[in-house]
Amino acid sequence: MVGAREELQHGQAECSRRDALAQESDRFAALFAVWMRAATETNVRRKGGYREEEARQKEERQKHALKAKTEMYRTEAEQQAEKIPKEVEKQHGRDVGFRQDLVSETIAAQKKQVDLEAQLAKKL
Repeated sequence: MVGAREELQHGQAECSRRDALAQESDRFAALFAVWMRAATETNVRRKGGYREEEARQKEERQKHALKAKTEMYRTEAEQQAEKIPKEVEKQHGRDVGFRQDLVSETIAAQKKQVDLEAQLAKKL
C-alpha cells in the first residue's frame, strides 16, 4: 500500500507540475498577447502617422499644382486680353481701309459715268 500511496503522491505531484506549467504557459500566452497588441498598436500609430504625413504632402503637392495652373491660366488670360485690343485695332484699320477703297472706287465709277454722259451729250 505504501507503493500505491507513493504512486498517488507522485501522480498528484506530476499533476501539480503540469498545472503549474499550464498556468505558466497561460500567463506567457497572455503576456505575449498583450505585447503583440501593444506592438500592433504602435505599428498602426506609426503607419497612421506616415499616412497622415503622406496625405499632408499629397495635399501640399495638389495645392502647389493648383497654384501653378492658376498662374498659367492668369498669364494666358492676360496675354489674350492684350491681344484682343490689338486685333480690334487691326480689324478697325482694315475696315477703314476697305471703306476708303470702296468710296474711292464709287467716286471713280461715278466720275467715269459722268464723263461718259458728258461725252455722249457733246456728240449729240
